[in-house]
Amino acid sequence: MFVIVLDAADILKQTRYPPSLPKDEGVKTENMMVTIRLARHGKKRKPFYHIVATDSRNARDGRFLEKLGHYDPNHKPSKYEIKADRVQHWYSLGAQLSPQVAKLVKIDKIALKRVGKVEA
Repeated sequence: MFVIVLDAADILKQTRYPPSLPKDEGVKTENMMVTIRLARHGKKRKPFYHIVATDSRNARDGRFLEKLGHYDPNHKPSKYEIKADRVQHWYSLGAQLSPQVAKLVKIDKIALKRVGKVEA
């Protein structure tokens, strides 16, 4: 009979994602391609979207790093809300915007700038 003893550092090395952390306590994104996109919610024929920052490998409605706003296309005109400071934060870290989120950002007249060193 073998007993394997693992400490917390070994377990964290084996996980694919960093543990959940509060907003600015250092989510490590150096090995992730972060994208800001829409995650669908609601029911059939009544879509409602959350604007989220997520790893690009995740499913459309899967795990996300942070919720940045919402978009409701069911109203005329469509209703949406974006946390501009948080979108700027993720964009400055190298996040890519999906085409639909880029349109919402442009409509909301949010000026995004890449700040700091971004490695390709």
